[in-house]
Amino acid sequence: DLIEQLIDEMTNKELLAQTLLVGWEGEDPSGDVLTWIRDTNLGGVKVFGWNGVDLPRLGRAIGRMQRLAENHRLEIPLFTATDQEGGWVRHVKGSGDLTTSITAGNMALGASSLPSDSYWTGYYIGSELRALGINMNFAPTVDVYVNPQAHVIGPRAFSSDPIQTGILGVAFYHGL
Repeated sequence: DLIEQLIDEMTNKELLAQTLLVGWEGEDPSGDVLTWIRDTNLGGVKVFGWNGVDLPRLGRAIGRMQRLAENHRLEIPLFTATDQEGGWVRHVKGSGDLTTSITAGNMALGASSLPSDSYWTGYYIGSELRALGINMNFAPTVDVYVNPQAHVIGPRAFSSDPIQTGILGVAFYHGL
């Protein structure tokens, strides 16, 4: 009922804006991104590696964007998304003494075959993202490793076995 009420109250521009996730260059969101959030109630933002060099700064930026979204007449919070799979896919890293955890990638988790390893990896990644205000993670990757030529997937896959991939993927999800 609430969703239907919100949709009825939205302009076409606001409806379109709700379907978008946009990124920004550098560590601070651009004036355009802030304007889109304030004026159109943008659906969300995507955090890339270049946004997450300074973790406290990233947290402040996300907080600022969420406050803008909350001050829009519809008060719909932003999706704040990133790719934090573990292994070599870790967009939010930080720097110096203040970094996010380095965790095993999916192939290593698959080698252990222990759902608890996947669960705790997801748990720690999710806890760190939550502390920064990031509420959506495009992880885990649940591709099945069936093509050795698919270098983009490779170590991002839990296994060549779809059942093991499913079990470990669900455990990671529950950890998040």
